[in-house]
Amino acid sequence: MRREFWRRYRNVRSPNAREDVGGPHIGVAHAHGCCPAASATSDDPQVVAESLKAQIPQIAMVIKVTEANDSNNLIGRPGKYDDATFMKDTRVTCTGSQLKDLATNCGAKVERWPSKADAQARADFIQKAFKAMPILGTEYDYVRDGLILRVAGDLKPSQAKQYETAFMG
Repeated sequence: MRREFWRRYRNVRSPNAREDVGGPHIGVAHAHGCCPAASATSDDPQVVAESLKAQIPQIAMVIKVTEANDSNNLIGRPGKYDDATFMKDTRVTCTGSQLKDLATNCGAKVERWPSKADAQARADFIQKAFKAMPILGTEYDYVRDGLILRVAGDLKPSQAKQYETAFMG
């Protein structure tokens, strides 16, 4: 029931909705401002990202990942994530093509997987790839329930900790 509420909620365009580089996204408006606790309880990547943005001022934009802009081409596929949202962090440099691809190294991304085990497997796979090919760089990954928060490895550990603290609650 909770998931159905959020699915309906995110499909209603708020007065704050705007068009960004990756297409339309929904600005989540709250009567009393964004509630930091929202990321601790929601399983909706858009709600989580908006909550993180309210807590981390360097998040400049939030873009919903769709079939049209998912550079990983995984969204909605069997056994893959069914929802995701990208966040651009002003503390990291990225090229126009990286931003167009909604690359995690431009900020952060929240992905929703079918289960916590699936989210953890994705995080493990990513970390294994980075370890096997150090030239790819690094990434901070945090798993909570079926969500994985992927944070740009170019951020300093103390900056990544902001994401972790806000995400984990």
